[in-house]
Order: sequence, then structure tokens, then C-alpha cells
Amino acid sequence: MKQQILKVINDPKIGKPMRYGRKQTREVYIPPFRLSYCYDEQRDLLIFLDLYHKDEQ
Repeated sequence: MKQQILKVINDPKIGKPMRYGRKQTREVYIPPFRLSYCYDEQRDLLIFLDLYHKDEQ
């Protein structure tokens, strides 16, 4: 889990871009969980939103 978080910090665009109601957020898979985050390029701001189990989406 720590490695995935560090990967996101180093390159925020590696996560899968979400669509529809979760547009402008991304997520990475950390088995069996998903880490959701938002990256604001203009302010260079990374916000971690949620860590949830895939079945509880």
C-alpha cells in the first residue's frame, strides 16, 4: 500500500480516470481495495479522498 501511495505522489496521473459523477478523480488498485484521489494540476495539489473495498463501491 505504501508503494502505491508513493507512486501516486511521484506521478499523480498514473491512476485510472473516473467518469460520470466521479469525474476529475482517479483511483489506483491496492488489492482488494481502491484508493481514490483528486489532482489539481494548476495548484499542484493532491488530495486523497477514500480507501474502499471494491464490493462497497
